[in-house]
Amino acid sequence: MTEEALLALVESADAGDVAQRRQLFASLYDELHRVAQRELRRNAHATLSPTTLLHETFLNICERETAPAVDRARFMVYASRAMRGLILNYLRDRQAQKRGGQFEITSLTTELPVAKQEDFDSVKMNEALEELIALYDGSMEFDSDELDNLTLDWEDIRQVRTGRIVQVRFRDRKEPVTGKLLVDGDSVRVLGDTDQPFARAALISIAPGEPREANYWSGNATIGFNLRRGNSEQVEANTIASARRRTVSTRVGIDYVANYNVTDDLTVTDNQRVSAGVDWFVTARLFVRPAVIEYYSDPFQNFADRWTIGAAVGYQLVDTPRVSWEFNVGPAYQRTIFDSVAEGESDRESTAALWAGTNYTNELTGDIDYTLDYRFLLVKPEAGKYSHHFITGLSLDAVGPLDVDVSFVWDRVQEPRPDSSGLVPKKDDYRLIFGLGFVF
Repeated sequence: MTEEALLALVESADAGDVAQRRQLFASLYDELHRVAQRELRRNAHATLSPTTLLHETFLNICERETAPAVDRARFMVYASRAMRGLILNYLRDRQAQKRGGQFEITSLTTELPVAKQEDFDSVKMNEALEELIALYDGSMEFDSDELDNLTLDWEDIRQVRTGRIVQVRFRDRKEPVTGKLLVDGDSVRVLGDTDQPFARAALISIAPGEPREANYWSGNATIGFNLRRGNSEQVEANTIASARRRTVSTRVGIDYVANYNVTDDLTVTDNQRVSAGVDWFVTARLFVRPAVIEYYSDPFQNFADRWTIGAAVGYQLVDTPRVSWEFNVGPAYQRTIFDSVAEGESDRESTAALWAGTNYTNELTGDIDYTLDYRFLLVKPEAGKYSHHFITGLSLDAVGPLDVDVSFVWDRVQEPRPDSSGLVPKKDDYRLIFGLGFVF
């Protein structure tokens, strides 16, 4: 079907023609089915099938007098909003059945968008949370006895009311504001010792006032494994992992990369890198990294042990719900123990250093995330002169917390130190990793 014909079909469906809505769903069935799969993956506690959710969405939209679909893209967004509302209603009804029908959830109400264009891109939510509320990177997470664990896009939420104390961070404020939170449209109020009003656009993050430590942490791990038997025997394992601890004004990051390969009983790859740092946000985008440390070992690059310790200052160039891009730069000190060196040379080298890096993440679609992390280090020639670590990849949602990950890693040392036999290691190491990821 041509785009013009599809647009005409959307306009007819918008006017209330049920037959045209049926035809519209048939024309977009495959796309809508993928949207249903995505929404169900985001709420793993909903045991509906994508087909059932799609059919329920069709019946729901057909019951409405109008469907605010100006064009194809807006109709797809509208349908996804309808699916989210149906999933929430399903979870609410299921919990009521578990309680023998004696308990009715009244703290959460959802409404699908009405025909007014200004209301089209939002789902109205009014929530009195009992256990936990947290907002970070444009997503709101809560742990409710009635609805289990759910994550919703901040842009989908119109109203929020917390029953407990939370810490709220706003732009241009160094310290978080503590109190009960009330969000209504574009206005935000924090009810503590005083009633403090704020603009919704200034709200950055929310953390529970009486937190459990586990709620501050998130992370992911990817494991790739290859076993080969026959003319040659090969065992290869790759690991990429990271963990983050976030509060309204601080961030702790830990990253780990390791690669191991044995071919025909000969070790041909054995390296690992671990780094950790602490960020303190001075403003909404400017942060100071008072301490960062990195350990690297790769005998095939002639590094038995390499330690780097330093500090940095960083800035978030982009900080939206879907895209984040930041860079950092600072001084460092590096100490290297080489695996082997020529006779008469020292196997240790210490040097002042300058390092810098950038990190970029982009939620390309609801199912695909892209990440890029690059850092380089300038040192004296005896320590390698220049080195960098580059890792980029795609993460595709699979089932529940599991992802399918594809990563590319590039490590380079500009002037490798020759080993005791005079052999100079290659400057570049490249690696393409396919693995299964776990998100927590």
